[in-house]
Amino acid sequence: MNPISDLCFDRASVTINWADNQQSELQALWLRDHCQMPASRNPENGQRLLNITDIPADIGIGDARLDGHSLVVDFTPDGHRSEFDLDWLRDNCYCRNQAHDDRSEVDKTLWDSQSFSDGLPRCNYADYRAKTGARLSALRAVRNLGFVLLEGVDCEPGEILKVIAQFGCVHPTFGFRVLAFKQQITGCAAVII
Repeated sequence: MNPISDLCFDRASVTINWADNQQSELQALWLRDHCQMPASRNPENGQRLLNITDIPADIGIGDARLDGHSLVVDFTPDGHRSEFDLDWLRDNCYCRNQAHDDRSEVDKTLWDSQSFSDGLPRCNYADYRAKTGARLSALRAVRNLGFVLLEGVDCEPGEILKVIAQFGCVHPTFGFRVLAFKQQITGCAAVII
């Protein structure tokens, strides 16, 4: 349990003073983007249901308060309410956890004409499955560059699902298991990406 000694907010951010004298300043946009409520994230599989472009450009904090072991934030102008478990906030706070695995654009490598002068990132699939170092190298390539070429993958039915499952959840789309890695819902239409 992570007790709070003080909490204050303005339209732009919430500042949490933790009982151990640590401080977190959480921006309104970050809080809204990381909402864990069912309207923003599927509670069964964790899939995001909200794109950052769906958040109003003028998002702000109308109210922030403690409710048991949760921070409750009411946003303006859309009136959305988010509830954050205090342990989750502390564990995921971007201003306290500098060593945190940042999967945002900050840690991505942008490609240029020299990016692949030594070749594309490749990994033998047998090595990927059997050797921790090979798997770690391949996963780092995906994290930093956005892809890795896995060579020698068995051409058996369902094998691609085994590969995909090692990188993240497989989400059935329209009854098919291999059609999309991500699904965005916009209004009444599903956009497959």
